Amino acid sequence: MKDAGYATAMIGKWGLGGPTSQSKPTEMGFDYFYGYLCQRMAQCYYPPFLYDNDVREYTANPEMDLGDRLDKGADPYHSKSYDKFKGTTYSPDAIYSKIEQFVDANRNNEFFLMWTTTIPHSALTAPEEWVAKYVAKFGDEEPVYRAKGYFPTRYPKATYAAMISYLDFQIGKLVENLKAKGLYDNTIIMVTSDNGPTHNSYTNTNWFDCAHPFRSDRGWTKRSLHEGGIRMPFIVSWGDRIAPTVSDHIGYFPDIMPTLCDIAGVKSPKCDGISILPTILGKKQKEHKYLYWEFPPFKKARGWLSVRMGQWKGLVTDVADGNTTMQLFDIVNDPREERDLAAENPQVVKAMWQAVKQSHTE
Repeated sequence: MKDAGYATAMIGKWGLGGPTSQSKPTEMGFDYFYGYLCQRMAQCYYPPFLYDNDVREYTANPEMDLGDRLDKGADPYHSKSYDKFKGTTYSPDAIYSKIEQFVDANRNNEFFLMWTTTIPHSALTAPEEWVAKYVAKFGDEEPVYRAKGYFPTRYPKATYAAMISYLDFQIGKLVENLKAKGLYDNTIIMVTSDNGPTHNSYTNTNWFDCAHPFRSDRGWTKRSLHEGGIRMPFIVSWGDRIAPTVSDHIGYFPDIMPTLCDIAGVKSPKCDGISILPTILGKKQKEHKYLYWEFPPFKKARGWLSVRMGQWKGLVTDVADGNTTMQLFDIVNDPREERDLAAENPQVVKAMWQAVKQSHTE
């Protein structure tokens, strides 16, 4: 993007290198960075500071220890018991203000903005008025206050819904801002996720049916290679240049680099991706021969690998335990992965293993 003359900014969470490393955003092609340089701190929405380029911008928030509990004797059903986990600067608001400043400063230039929002990640935290809307909608619920790792939450379902709605609200504000500046029709916007929904004591994935139409059960969403873990929304807007449509093209994140380079009119660095600009413009699209995933052992899961070829999906679980039995699903007609067709399609399984051999690096 810089080679094409774009001003570049990354605003939100950066988890690829700390403030003294050679892989912080300002060393990786971004003119401007604002936000978190620590994955763990990014799970606190009232941080004591955020980074403005290389400088800490301190807030008035008190320092909080993730995993802290309610005070001894505090009533877990009383909202006031959770006040100790709040501050004055809500990080999504601080981040959004920098986004508008960057857009305004570059309204007469070409710009590339990478907005890596932290919501709706745990610890679940949202503005009180937004939570109240969903408390009124859902009714009372059990708090989460004994789980480890995050702050307690009085209304986990209402707060999770409020965080998603707040992100929608902020994206809407940005769109209105672009329209007001006359930039919207010439701005391409991509909204997506890094994985499917999580499943923990804070996020009731089944109650919300977060992975619909795939299974939302534990072990079938984030940190799995089931469809609920690797299939995600991908929404593209480009003013009046593209008509509303739904695409069934199969792509993945490395496709974004060549796509952006196509849009900017520069040659893409060598990568495994294929530009999806033709799909965005409703034109004939080159397809991947196959896609390949691996995921290492994590907690109870013992390692995964998966291959997608056209309508077929191969899946191997418990790889770390030496399992080499591949399940095979017709993912177009069986998106919930309920009917293993490996025995009936040995040639497809053979082709899948060849793809694994070509893709895996020991």
